[in-house]
Amino acid sequence: MAIARRAVRPGATALLKSDDPTVEELSRQLNDLKRSLPSFVIQGVSVDFHVMGPGSQTIKHGLGRTPGGVLLTYLNYPGAAGTWCNNGWDSTVIYVYASVEATGKLWVF
Repeated sequence: MAIARRAVRPGATALLKSDDPTVEELSRQLNDLKRSLPSFVIQGVSVDFHVMGPGSQTIKHGLGRTPGGVLLTYLNYPGAAGTWCNNGWDSTVIYVYASVEATGKLWVF
């Protein structure tokens, strides 16, 4: 069984060409799934963080580009309840404010 690969621009979809019709059908199904998902799902990364409060802090996101957005998916204050907010981002870090120590997860896309 031979599978031919073609160069495509990043983010583009291309069907695999194969002697096996099952491979081509699976490739078609995968491309259909990718088109149906919002871009933030397939082009994002999960980032675990631990910040010490109070004050402004940075969290490295590792996305490799300036994010289009950030979603807080989990937040825990191990001590007393506090305040946490996102103050923006750039190509390497997310700027946050935490009033107390906090751990959590972000989805960066």
